[in-house]
Amino acid sequence: MPKLIDQLPTRRAWVDFQIEKPDEKGNNAKRIDGLNVRFNISKTRGQVQGRARISICNLGRRDLEYLTTYMSPWVELQKRKKIQLFAGYEGNTALLFSGDILKALPTQPPDVWLECEALGGYYNNLITESFTLQGPITLKQIAQTLAKRQGLLFSCKADASVANQQVDNFCHTGGLTNSLKKLNELGLCVAWIEDGTLCLDAKEPEFKEGANMRVISEDSGLVGVPVPGPLGVDVTVLLDPSLKLGEPVEIRSSLMPSINGVYWPYSLEHTGELRGNEWYTKLKCQRFQYA
Repeated sequence: MPKLIDQLPTRRAWVDFQIEKPDEKGNNAKRIDGLNVRFNISKTRGQVQGRARISICNLGRRDLEYLTTYMSPWVELQKRKKIQLFAGYEGNTALLFSGDILKALPTQPPDVWLECEALGGYYNNLITESFTLQGPITLKQIAQTLAKRQGLLFSCKADASVANQQVDNFCHTGGLTNSLKKLNELGLCVAWIEDGTLCLDAKEPEFKEGANMRVISEDSGLVGVPVPGPLGVDVTVLLDPSLKLGEPVEIRSSLMPSINGVYWPYSLEHTGELRGNEWYTKLKCQRFQYA
């Protein structure tokens, strides 16, 4: 991340909608770029699904009519209504959210916004099935199987001592959310869906010496004063698409040096408007026990 206080890079944001039929080039996504976009994205580690509110200003009439009809959750219920938000800076953008639309409605003129509400993994809950994984079977094998059957990517953030713990059997009934909650209730790990990826991690991440980490300071985008909390500290930074749940960050504050140290974010909130004032990432962090 560049030294943001000295030079603010150009903001970038665009939205991709999964469309009903591929276009003449074979693309099955409609990209909305060059318009004002505002968003609020919230993700919590271990809370199975992330949530998003994404709004786009002054779409063309044809696009507005198409998106408010086809993207309705009540039209062709079994078809996926996927939305993805990419944001960041010129040369440094990343996927901030990938999920399924719950609502897409226009506001009143003169400035017409298409306001979308979305939930990560919502479509996966429409895929209901029942099966039993015979044990002994590891936590990693359970999570990998759930991800594969649901068409999700898989990311194991836990080390072998957690990922290879075994259970006798694992029974799945219903949608994906029920199974992830059941996996979490075992008390051995934490699993959640983040932007089309099923993540598996230890209940509390272990700090690994030499791990790459984002340094958060006044020179790299820290906004205001960190706020101590019961689990660690809450901080606000200029929007940073590289921040991930559970990955280490080092906080350095000259205004509150007592909180300085290495933490892991258990909650992320991205808030911004491409042509507005807000462009922030808010983190709730817990300190590593042995850092």
